[in-house]
Amino acid sequence: IMPYECQPFQNKIFKMSKKISSKIKTIGYVHSFPMGLPINYICRDGSPEKLILNGSDQYYCFKNYLNWPSDKLQILPSIKFLKSSENMSGYIYLPPFLNSNDVIIKLLKKLLCSNEKLYIPNLKVKNHPVTGNSKKHLQIVKEINDMLSNNKNSFLKENYGKKLSIFIGATSAPIEALERGIKVIHICDDPVFQKYSSELWPSIRIKKINDNIYEYKLLQKGNLINLGDSSQIFENEYFN
Repeated sequence: IMPYECQPFQNKIFKMSKKISSKIKTIGYVHSFPMGLPINYICRDGSPEKLILNGSDQYYCFKNYLNWPSDKLQILPSIKFLKSSENMSGYIYLPPFLNSNDVIIKLLKKLLCSNEKLYIPNLKVKNHPVTGNSKKHLQIVKEINDMLSNNKNSFLKENYGKKLSIFIGATSAPIEALERGIKVIHICDDPVFQKYSSELWPSIRIKKINDNIYEYKLLQKGNLINLGDSSQIFENEYFN
């Protein structure tokens, strides 16, 4: 059993394990919510016999679009995303990988400057935890902070009631935020692969702000991610 992203080396391990002994059970665990267009998860040679998912929308997408037989799929509560968590409201979240700082700054500025009907509270930039020493990330943090300082009139006061965060690039964090009751705006520099769609994920409704910026709404909590009660659920549920 392993955290599973359908990478070639993972499929190789599963395939070789079955050659060692047909009695070995192979189990993959989708620990993070998949990207908007999760073609990396297509069922193929070397895929595990059982795949553990964390929500009915994941089951729907994997069964109907990624070639997984229903008897290979199982839905159980998440051990990564627990019901108790830190606040996700009031931030601009950066992804681990940045394609183009210039494009992101341009899109963010377009969102702020065209803010006639979209009410945006004061936000803080939140760098990805693994990129604290990345010069590219530190540079865009500075550029965004400068932009926020120059566009204060675009924001509402801090006591604005609605919770909101902006997410940039290839990231599954918007899905977690939706499940935690946060209003989500997703800026995509590559919308084909990054943005989420109602066709693949039925519990999401998408409002297109422009070709690269989308607002998401969650129709039913728990369908995207069934938040877990405890990390011990792995021992209590997954092996019994």
